Formats: sequence, C-alpha cells, structure tokens
Amino acid sequence: MSAALQLAAAAGLAAAVLGAARRRPTRTLAGHGARGARPGDRPGDLQSGAGAARLRVGTFNIHGGKGTDGVRNLARTAAVLQGLDLIGLQEVRRRLVPPAAPQVAALAARLGLGWLLLPTERRFGAAHRGNGLLTRWPIADWRVEPLLPRSTGGYRSLARLQLGDRRPGIDVFVTHVTRRPERDVQLATVLERFVTTPRAILLADLNARPDHPALRALLDRGDATDAIATTLGPADHTERVDWILTRGLRVLAGGRIDGPASDHPAYWAELAVE
Repeated sequence: MSAALQLAAAAGLAAAVLGAARRRPTRTLAGHGARGARPGDRPGDLQSGAGAARLRVGTFNIHGGKGTDGVRNLARTAAVLQGLDLIGLQEVRRRLVPPAAPQVAALAARLGLGWLLLPTERRFGAAHRGNGLLTRWPIADWRVEPLLPRSTGGYRSLARLQLGDRRPGIDVFVTHVTRRPERDVQLATVLERFVTTPRAILLADLNARPDHPALRALLDRGDATDAIATTLGPADHTERVDWILTRGLRVLAGGRIDGPASDHPAYWAELAVE
C-alpha cells in the first residue's frame, strides 16, 4: 500500500473512532423487569389495606462514585444505601473501553438488589452514563426517553417505571434535570408527567431548590408531598436540590445521610401505601 493510501486509511480510522466516541443522546428505550431481580423477594404487598407494604426509598447523586476526596469507591457508595428497598441514582457511569458493567450493576451486586441503567447518553454505540435504579421490588414496564430541550451542558432523560407486578402499582420517576438555562422547561415536563398518576414517587436531582416557583406551586396545590421537608422539618437545607416527591403515599420517616461518598448527600424516606 502506498504512503498516501496508508495515510488515508489512518485518517479514516481516526475519524471513525472519533465519531464513535462522540457523546450522543439516548434514544427512547422500553422494557419489562429489572436485571438481577430476585423473584418473590419483596417486603410486602403494594396494595392498600391490611398487610400493605412500607417502602424505604432513597435518592442519591453518586457523582460517578467519586467522593469529596476525589477517590472513586463504590464500596463506600453502597454503604450509604444499606437497608433501602428502592433507590434512584444520578450521575451513574459505565466504562466503555474496555467494556465494563455499569456502576449501578456493581452497586446492586453489593446490596443484593435488582437494577436498571437509565441512560442519558451513548458512546461507542452503548449506554455510557445517566441515571439508575436499585430495587428489591419487581418492576413491570419501564420507559426511558430523552428530556428536552437538549441541555447545553449534556443530555438528560426521564425514566418512568411501574413498581409492582399488578395494577394499581406505583409509578416511579427517576431523573436529573440540567442546571443550565433549559432547566425550567425540563422541570416543567417532569412535574407534568408526575402529576398524571395517582400513586407516584419522584426520585431526582432537580437542580432546583425548595423555593423554586414551580415546586412551590406544586406543593401549595397539594399535588405532591415533599418527603424530605416533611421528615427533616427545620433541619432541611434551603439549598437542597435533591428530591423525593410522593403522591398517594403516606410519609412515615426519613433522613439525610452526609459523608465523603459524593458531593451530594443521600436522602431516604419510609412510605406507606394509603
């Protein structure tokens, strides 16, 4: 092969690699069931009435497993989540070269839970980063779709999952809204979807504080309960951007977990079906 052809081939290969490496938005995905789930391993019945379950749910922006000391340590991340039945995660990553299981799968293995990667973007033709779900409960249908408008700071998605294997179940929403100028439009979409179902849980980093007008209006109308504010009371942080919102569920207890595992605290709430 001539030098010119070798150069052209090398340039073509480089262009192909660079093209595959580009970050691209996730396409709409749908499915049924969580990976690694254990059939029958559940804490109770999701229906109301005698024997109704109590759910210990949490939300945690894990910052890719990187702690405040700059060290990635998923064992430390998992320790924060012990004892929870349903967890929404944000800033979950997956190493693509060489291919590796997503961080949510590694956390699920440590905690004995089922899992789903709920991607926001793809690289090299595979899900690269996004949100995640850890669950002790069966997941029926689930759907992940791009959250528009596209953020100047990266791609976002909204996941909706049916918790429980029979209706009426509980709809669970997991997302991470941008903090860029597109935030308010994305936030409006999330809240519009959330109020369409009578029993729902939103586990999210909304990049919006409790005084944000859209959130204040939602709560003032009685369309949702802020589980974190309900349980923390005066100890709640006015700068908080992480949320556990509920509909059709009673908030029994909750708390905030601080520590070096991430640049965000983790939040949890115990809920009962009404």
